[in-house]
Amino acid sequence: MPRLLRGVAGPVKAGGASSGDTGIGVRPTRPYLARLSWVTVRLPGPWLWLLAVLAFLLALAAAWPHLSERWERWRHGMPPGVHLVDAEQGIRLGLAGYLSAEVQAQLQDLAVRLNKAPVNARWDPVREQVIPEQPGREVDVEATMQAIRNARRGSDVQLVWKPVPPRVTRSFFEPVRQGPPGPWAALMFNVAWGEEHLPALLKALAGFNVQATFFLDGQWAQKFPEWGRKLQESGHEVASHGFRHDHVEKMDPGSLASLIAENERLLRRQGVQPAPLFAPPYGEVNGQIVRTAAEMGYRTILWTVDTVDWKRPPAAVIADRVFRRYVPGSLILMHPTEPTVQALPIIIQGLHQKGVRLMTVSQLLEAGSPREPSSAHPD
Repeated sequence: MPRLLRGVAGPVKAGGASSGDTGIGVRPTRPYLARLSWVTVRLPGPWLWLLAVLAFLLALAAAWPHLSERWERWRHGMPPGVHLVDAEQGIRLGLAGYLSAEVQAQLQDLAVRLNKAPVNARWDPVREQVIPEQPGREVDVEATMQAIRNARRGSDVQLVWKPVPPRVTRSFFEPVRQGPPGPWAALMFNVAWGEEHLPALLKALAGFNVQATFFLDGQWAQKFPEWGRKLQESGHEVASHGFRHDHVEKMDPGSLASLIAENERLLRRQGVQPAPLFAPPYGEVNGQIVRTAAEMGYRTILWTVDTVDWKRPPAAVIADRVFRRYVPGSLILMHPTEPTVQALPIIIQGLHQKGVRLMTVSQLLEAGSPREPSSAHPD
């Protein structure tokens, strides 16, 4: 029996079973346990985990601006497929993902490159004729931005343009004796002497909520520097009667240009923004006067109805002249005299009863256009 046991079990070495031993109660050695034991021994300590976390955070911080920008563009950028187009200019710009500030910058850059300045009408001395004006145009940045903000995914947005009218048109090369025909008229006052009747004149106009145009002589404005600004602040239009009350028909173009320019500089120094209207002293006019004024950006203004109030006739005579000579679109010439102040309420009430609207000269020249002026109307 002992021999048999030895044959089955084989010799047993001290301290454990042999590699081929299968005896009961003896656990064999397994290689994968040895490998697991090696990995377990070599697991990183807490400080290595901390370094890994720090490395991750640093990588996230480095990528954060890019991720933040993508998130901002996804939330606030232009929808996918949106394009800004203009077939005439050959423009097709993809705007998907662009932020409003970036689109605004693009539009402003386009405006610099594409805007077309207007060209004023001018006199050709060789052919002795007027060269017509040419309108300009410019990119309407705000309107285009609004259209882009309202654009839907995949849509094309047209570049919005707005016209830029020239400052001087062909009409500047003809004297103005009457405005466009219609139920309106302009009261205009040439002011070259005195100021004692102006307060009462303004009070009469204010009583009917009527605005008029005052053509100021420069030398008069020098004596009464506060009046130009006071007239404008009262809602009236201030324009030029020249710097001196001289005979302009006898002037050469340079002297006439100086007469107009000197008055404009004076009024601006006094805080007045004069309208580009020139009423020549004594009503003198010829082609040279009109062309010189036009080339300076001024329209030459005469009159339809001359009240001749500077001779100080009775108020009833002044009013009767207005009613007899009035035609639609009349320019009614007066002066700041005492009988004029007395005649004003009669004139204004009489014209209002006829359905005539009273306005400034500039408003009258624009009357009947799509931007018909708002002005006083009879109650």
